[in-house]
Parts: sequence; C-alpha cells; structure tokens
Amino acid sequence: MELLVSLVFFSVIVMGMSAFDIFGHFHSITSDRRALLQNELSLVVEHITKNVTGGSHCASMPCTPVFGGAIGDINHPAFIPDNDQQGFSIRWDNGYGTNYTLDGWVGYHQGITGSPNTANAMYFYENDSPPNANPRDIVANPHSGTGEVIATHLLPTAGIASGKSGFELNPPSSVYYTNGCTIVLRARWDPNAAITLENPEAEIQTTIIAPAVSAN
Repeated sequence: MELLVSLVFFSVIVMGMSAFDIFGHFHSITSDRRALLQNELSLVVEHITKNVTGGSHCASMPCTPVFGGAIGDINHPAFIPDNDQQGFSIRWDNGYGTNYTLDGWVGYHQGITGSPNTANAMYFYENDSPPNANPRDIVANPHSGTGEVIATHLLPTAGIASGKSGFELNPPSSVYYTNGCTIVLRARWDPNAAITLENPEAEIQTTIIAPAVSAN
C-alpha cells in the first residue's frame, strides 16, 4: 500500500514538473515572438516618423543642410493615400519653402501589386514618383524604384473596409489631420495563420503630426 501511495505521489510530481516545463516553454516562445513583432512594428513607426517630422542637420563638413519631413498645406496635401488602401506617399521637403513643385516624395506600400508572396512585407520607396491623383492610382502610377523591405510579418490586407488588416492610414476610428496622419500596424508571427499560443499578434497605433505642414 505504501509503495502504491509513493508511486502515485511520484507520478503527480513528474506530471506537475512536465506540465510546468511545457507551460514555461510555450510562454517563453510566445513572449519572445511577441517582443520581436513589437520591435518590428516599432521600427516601421520610427521610420515613418522620421520622414514625417523631418528636420535639418549637417550631413557633412563643411555643413550642408539636408532638409526633410512632410511639407504641404490644405491645397497641397502632404499625405496621399494609395487607392488600394495599402500604402501612402509623403510630400518630402527639399528646402524650397512653399514652392511645392520642387519637393520630392517618399512612399510606403504593403506588398507589391500583383505579387501575392510579398503581401506581408512593408516596402519603403525613396525618391518616389509623384502621385498622379489623390488617392494615387497604384496600377497606373505605382511607387517607383525597387523598394526597401522594412517589415515582413504584417497581416494580409484587403483594405480598411475589411476591418483587421496589416496596415491602415487614418482608420475610421481616428481623427483625420491635414497636418498629420494616424498609422495602424498589425503583425503576426505567421501572418497567414490563426492566433495561437505559438503564433502571437502585435499591434501599434500612433498619430504623427508634421511640424512643417500647414493645416490651412
């Protein structure tokens, strides 16, 4: 009888230790992956913020001013969304004041149009082509250049109307600013699979105000 009781206690201890080990293993995986996703989204937000807020600095010595950041006014929008709701362009200050025709553009877009295997990536386009309309016709007037990948785990997007997507610009729940934008980014470890203990999701929402953009 004592042997039987001892075996039962031993079994309970082993099972408890095993369950604790499994819980710790999955909890560690979930925490690590969520942290990596949050870091990825934070880097995208910082990247966009840099191109929205801009500023000037000395790129070399002797000092050569380098201008940057969103610029515009109510008649010359600083932010032009893409008509597929998967990206946008920023009117980028080249240092010519209100002579907006001399300013450049930078762009962001989730995925490459016509390439399904790129749907979870965010691309940055430096020296982007000027938008031909507001919103930009992404087929007739796509973002120019190769594009730099700055994120790879964004949820597949089907536009703001679908509800939960990887990228949103000025979502319906936000206040729209002429001199700023609200960005929502969502990522999942496996973006094309359901949320599980091993497949966590992260989300970031932020509003970025452009100091060089007039609200009038």
